[in-house]
Amino acid sequence: MDYEQLKTFLTVADVKSFTKAAELLHITQSTVTSRIQAIENFYGKQLIVRSKRGIKLAPIGAELVPYLQRQMELWDKSKRMVSEHDTALRTITIAATYSLWSLFLKIGNRSLSSHRRKSSRWDG
Repeated sequence: MDYEQLKTFLTVADVKSFTKAAELLHITQSTVTSRIQAIENFYGKQLIVRSKRGIKLAPIGAELVPYLQRQMELWDKSKRMVSEHDTALRTITIAATYSLWSLFLKIGNRSLSSHRRKSSRWDG
């Protein structure tokens, strides 16, 4: 099961409609259907009951939703953490009055030059 399948299932579970889920996710209804089928194949169970009156979650599907919501939260949190980590490695913020600025530039240039020689992770 991948991220997009998980997001699709949770959207369908929330709005109780393949059509509305497709609109919200900006994908086709057939893509929603194939993603739901992939998740159902992954678990080996029917998670959504389809009928002429619409759809509803099967009992196991309803029971699974809180676990999948937590999985989505962790997925998003881990992606955000990695993104913030990369940004933190590249961002340097220095605040100083104008009179101290030239001093900071001299010190900063020496430090960066030294860092470039010592570090193979320098991206700057």
